[in-house]
Amino acid sequence: MSTIQGSIMLMDAMSTPLNNIVGAINTTIVALQNVNNTDVSIDTSRLANAQTMIVQAGAQLNEIEKNIQKRIQDNVVEQNKFNTALSKGVDKANSLYGKIKSFIGLYAGIQTVRMGLDVSDNISQTTARLNMINDGNQTTDQLQQAIFQSAKNSRAGFLDTVNVVSKLGLLAPQAFNSNMETVKFSELMAKSFKVGGASTQEQTSGMYQLIQAMASGKLQGDEFRSIMENAPLLAQAISKYTGKSIGELKDMSKEGLITSDVIKNAVFAMSDEINTKFNSIPMTFGDVVTQIKSNAVNSFMRISSTMSGIFNSERFQGFI
Repeated sequence: MSTIQGSIMLMDAMSTPLNNIVGAINTTIVALQNVNNTDVSIDTSRLANAQTMIVQAGAQLNEIEKNIQKRIQDNVVEQNKFNTALSKGVDKANSLYGKIKSFIGLYAGIQTVRMGLDVSDNISQTTARLNMINDGNQTTDQLQQAIFQSAKNSRAGFLDTVNVVSKLGLLAPQAFNSNMETVKFSELMAKSFKVGGASTQEQTSGMYQLIQAMASGKLQGDEFRSIMENAPLLAQAISKYTGKSIGELKDMSKEGLITSDVIKNAVFAMSDEINTKFNSIPMTFGDVVTQIKSNAVNSFMRISSTMSGIFNSERFQGFI
């Protein structure tokens, strides 16, 4: 466009001077012809030739100007087409952007519902397991609230604590005298792992090994090594309870002498020391987030129970 604009400016600058030149020469020739009609003889042929050349140049200039004007018009038409296409493209882009936002909103909504249903399913299955291990000394709701308070005391996740208690109740029912004893044991072990500085993954692995030991009735092999590494307080508790050194405990574990009763009694005997050391550890941001999640899950319990009742009703099964 800058080249075209320069051409237009050149044409505008050239047209007037050239026309003035042609006009001046014409006037000069006419004047000389008038003089030529008198007694004075002047040859005006060269001026006539100059006039012819300038007229031709003017004609060429006019032709160039016409071509430039035509190109300008063509460019204007193409520019308008481009502007129209661009405008349509922007409209389509805005429409696509709107559709993308709607899709993202829909996807987020679906994901939220899906996560809510996943949590509801998890809670429903957990509640079913608690129903199976309930010793009858309390309702399942009361057992859930006792576990919730235990999770809060140990800064552990509510569902994680429920899973530990339910697995201990299902896999090692002979190791505990009541559900409340199982809950208390789970709380003390969670605190022991915390005091020992075990990471979340290490706590999960260590608790799994402990559950296996309680289920088999003895602590030995890989289970013993995992507990010694991730829960040193438990090792100290067993050492103090049995009067054996850590080295002697290794020999006991090989012989299968560290039974589930020894583990349970050692933990309960050291409960005051475990609580004291645990309470000296400041709460972290992660602990706060865990408690918020636990509170949310606990509040969702009743809703989940209602949803589970709906899903398992005859009418809903008929709908499926």
